[in-house]
Amino acid sequence: QKAFCPECTLTRDEVSQWLMDDGKCNYYDLQGNLVITGAANFTYSNRFSGDYARVKPNVGYGLIDTTGKLVVRCAYSDIDYYSDHMFATGYVAGYRDGQLGFCDLNGVETYSDFKYASNVVSVTGAFGHVKDLDGSYIIITAAAGELAERFKDYSYFNDQSRLVVLQKNDGSVGVIGLAGEEVIPFSADYRYTSNISVSNDESTILVYDRSKGSGVYVVYTGSYDFEPPVAEEEIVLQPGEWICPACGGVRNTNFCMEDGTMKPATDWFCPGCGTQNISDFNFCPYCGTKRP
Repeated sequence: QKAFCPECTLTRDEVSQWLMDDGKCNYYDLQGNLVITGAANFTYSNRFSGDYARVKPNVGYGLIDTTGKLVVRCAYSDIDYYSDHMFATGYVAGYRDGQLGFCDLNGVETYSDFKYASNVVSVTGAFGHVKDLDGSYIIITAAAGELAERFKDYSYFNDQSRLVVLQKNDGSVGVIGLAGEEVIPFSADYRYTSNISVSNDESTILVYDRSKGSGVYVVYTGSYDFEPPVAEEEIVLQPGEWICPACGGVRNTNFCMEDGTMKPATDWFCPGCGTQNISDFNFCPYCGTKRP
């Protein structure tokens, strides 16, 4: 039957796409009702991929959720947006000046070095890797950032996985998670990254262990229960206010009266429309007001 019209009887649980973009940054539900109005704030929008859609005002891409809330601020020259599976990890890759960073779906930047250009870093879901000059691999996770150790080989499972198989330069192989922690300890008996496989729901890990004899596999079962960080408290800053990184207090002067910390060059609030903008912007991308 036809969708996005009053006669449609389908529900969102019966379809893969239940919100339609009209090309003017407005979204309609299956019955043709206008549920998100973005025309006043955005000049470009994508269709929803799962629960998120990529949007752009005059400059910078961000993400909105199905309520229309801007969950990832429009601070990136691009955002990875090719599969709703990637959002299952709770993180998304964003690029600033063509260099990689990661943020969670609360909009908090979890890897903000922005040191590797998009043409040298390869990203799969919440992981990235760069081949170093000596042939080893630099591994980046969305939650832990760049790992200190270099690796000989790697193997990703899919773009929604929170696990990656790595081989160290000494030949040992193991599995790490998004936080950089060892899930399967490294062992030389595993030999190759291809000797470890993980089920789609990550509840089962199959390991070919040579120390136990030819053709013997060890099955690990359980639940990989790492959860992406969730903001415990929401602080709403008023125009001109900032949070002191030393004491955590909310301040409205150029330095903290408690410990003397100077106000950092961070985000600012537009006096015209109230939008929070990144420090790189001297004009509000929503209404054009000059930074105070």
